[in-house]
Amino acid sequence: MADAILYSSIDPDGPGPRLGIIDNTVNGVVGMYNLLMACLVNGYGTGANAKPGHGWELAYAQLPNGFTLKSPDGVYYCFCRGSAQTYSYSAPFQVYMAEGVSDVTTLPPQGANVRSGDWTAGSGEVRRQWISPNASHSNNQQSTWFLIARGAQVLFSWVNVDINSTSGYSPSAEHTSYPGGGMFYFGNAILKGDNRPHSGPQNSIVLGGLSNQNTNYARDNWNPSSEVASSFLGGGCMALRDLISGAVLAGRVPTFYGCPNVMSGKTTNKTRLASYPPDLMLERVPLWLDGAIGYMPGQFYSTYYSHALLSEVFPLFGKSPTYGECLSPIEVAGEPYFVIPTGYGCIFVSLLEKYWNA
Repeated sequence: MADAILYSSIDPDGPGPRLGIIDNTVNGVVGMYNLLMACLVNGYGTGANAKPGHGWELAYAQLPNGFTLKSPDGVYYCFCRGSAQTYSYSAPFQVYMAEGVSDVTTLPPQGANVRSGDWTAGSGEVRRQWISPNASHSNNQQSTWFLIARGAQVLFSWVNVDINSTSGYSPSAEHTSYPGGGMFYFGNAILKGDNRPHSGPQNSIVLGGLSNQNTNYARDNWNPSSEVASSFLGGGCMALRDLISGAVLAGRVPTFYGCPNVMSGKTTNKTRLASYPPDLMLERVPLWLDGAIGYMPGQFYSTYYSHALLSEVFPLFGKSPTYGECLSPIEVAGEPYFVIPTGYGCIFVSLLEKYWNA
């Protein structure tokens, strides 16, 4: 399989910065649909600017209520409105995943091992996992987003502030509010150990947003901006199977993280650079469950620079302080890395296949 592909709100042929969230007739579900269909299913652009899809399929859509995608490894992901959401323009929505689907025309779908957060079909649990990566329609701030995908692996990061803004949140913040930014990952993680699968239900995860909230959490009298968007990958976590044994999870999902600062413990965000900043050193972001059980695909962390103001980081590499510079890589130890803005600063992403597959 080829390297990962970087998509962005800056791309001229892409779905744009607001993902269609322009007035009170469009909700967050539609915004996510516009994003994922363009990047994962259809691709966009022509010639040298062409960015293809990744083999994802649209299994069902009933907009603006929800839609379900099937990943290249056969796992289903559903994004839909909550039962308590009455206004059509609500920004937050629920996320489900399923190992198999018997009736795809329902929202969420019916089938084998359907789960949202700690909830699984038939358990009686009412809590769900929520995500809100889109600004509300009433806010005129443009969102700058970056989506990096490789097959059944998808990282989505966005910010709602200017590159010079110090507004942000700790990389340990389990939710953020507008303005700021957030991160969301779904698909295959990289698991350590012999005989661990590279794809399929055992290592299919969702990280980001906020879980363990009841069905009334994201009602329309609650500020529907970005308050269920994690600053880091771990505010909400969801998996279909035990990540170690592969057994189907009958109860609550053990808490796991793709939190970049899990080993450094550093919680500052968007700090100013020192007069004499240290050399740039990168380490892979671990997938953490009572220890480093694997890696987050393609992601690298700098204890110092990931917490710094991006507009001050770029000039160190001969770049101008603009988000457009995120579309061209810097070189570290002879390899290219893309600097992707986050709610706390930045993450470094390699598109090279070897960091997405092992």
